[in-house]
Amino acid sequence: MYSVYFNNRRLTVCSNTEQIIKDPQAVLYKPASESELIDVPQIFDQTPNILSMYIASEKEEETFSKMFTNLTHINAGGGLVTNSKGEFLIIFRHGKWDLPKGTQEPGEMISCSAVREVEEECGIDQVELRGHICDTFHTYHRNNLFWLKKTSWYRM
Repeated sequence: MYSVYFNNRRLTVCSNTEQIIKDPQAVLYKPASESELIDVPQIFDQTPNILSMYIASEKEEETFSKMFTNLTHINAGGGLVTNSKGEFLIIFRHGKWDLPKGTQEPGEMISCSAVREVEEECGIDQVELRGHICDTFHTYHRNNLFWLKKTSWYRM
């Protein structure tokens, strides 16, 4: 299953139809063609009253890749940082509370990007990488482009 967040709304490619049935806010969309599949992110982005949309597909990864062909892709790394007291490190950025993260540099391993970005954004050093948590996807608009950002999250 692949989920992409459009602010507080979610577009999901899923082979498990039971998952779709369990979501009371779900809209199931069946594109008639590959070209229509490529238009799904724009359609969903421009339909703010739909909170959750599912695309049913047995070939989740292939469908996900095709669906986001026309978006500009970017990778980021970030961290769920805790101190010895178990407190979490959060930052206030762009008017919202968030976990520290940032863009992967060319040739840089994503785990190194995550540590570097946390240290730079938070003014800390000697961050200890403790393992990969998950990858998330979200979209945004900037500089007249529609972006798909994949963020790899790590325990730190």
